[in-house]
Amino acid sequence: MEAMRNCLRKGIRENKVAAEVACVLSREEAEALLFPFIMVSCLRTAYPYGGITDRKISRGEFVTIDMGACYK
Repeated sequence: MEAMRNCLRKGIRENKVAAEVACVLSREEAEALLFPFIMVSCLRTAYPYGGITDRKISRGEFVTIDMGACYK
């Protein structure tokens, strides 16, 4: 969660945030993702299963992230 918070910034794309988080999970020895990431921003936060797009995140927008990983 800390890595995700640190990479969120104006202009970053949803798919870039998800890729950064996946990289951190792998580096920290997560065995597998429990389900596909959900990473939505702005109006798409109204859709709980919105998936991930290449949409750029703007300053002040709401972001919804759902993720899970298997560890040990």
